[in-house]
Amino acid sequence: TNLPQGLDGCYEKTFIKFIDSNQKYAYNFLFLMVGCRERLNEAVVMELISTTSAEEEVAFTLLIESTATIFPLVVGLGEHAAKFVPYHKSIVEWLTSNKRNKSE
Repeated sequence: TNLPQGLDGCYEKTFIKFIDSNQKYAYNFLFLMVGCRERLNEAVVMELISTTSAEEEVAFTLLIESTATIFPLVVGLGEHAAKFVPYHKSIVEWLTSNKRNKSE
């Protein structure tokens, strides 16, 4: 994927910050966002990540708040529940880039 100049570094900084502040669920959340064919709503993500205690629900809520710039919750036409949508398709392309994964 050929991202516009500077976007690669911007995404890297954004995701480092996101992962650092949400260590408990960040990777599971990102795997769901990249791996699922359909967009998921908050309840489904919460169930798949298995938040069972009140403490985990607080951590999950903080995660949801911090995703607003990369995977905001959006209500589509005819839908009742908001679903996580990549801010831009290049976010998923960057996360799944072979070039980036080979350099790590």
